[in-house]
Amino acid sequence: MSLSDLVLSIADNKQMLGLRYAEWATRAPSLEADIAAAAMGLDDLGHSRVLYGCLEPLGEDPRGPDRESDPASLRALPYFDEPWTEWAQFVAANAVLDT
Repeated sequence: MSLSDLVLSIADNKQMLGLRYAEWATRAPSLEADIAAAAMGLDDLGHSRVLYGCLEPLGEDPRGPDRESDPASLRALPYFDEPWTEWAQFVAANAVLDT
């Protein structure tokens, strides 16, 4: 695994984590948790954007149309394949993946 593969994998996982967090921005158990979920989602989406930008000087095009049209090209964990239906999944992801 090359350095660019590792960075791409981290960026893809950060992007998916941010998207899953954002889904809970209006479904969390309290208003404070809604706001925290939105902020956490934006934070991780920002991380993925920066990491994708780091790959461009290496000749990678992680934001190209080829990757956007093929979800299988994402190097994200299978945990992100299905939407989270329980708040506990959000909490578990935060504890395990976003530390």
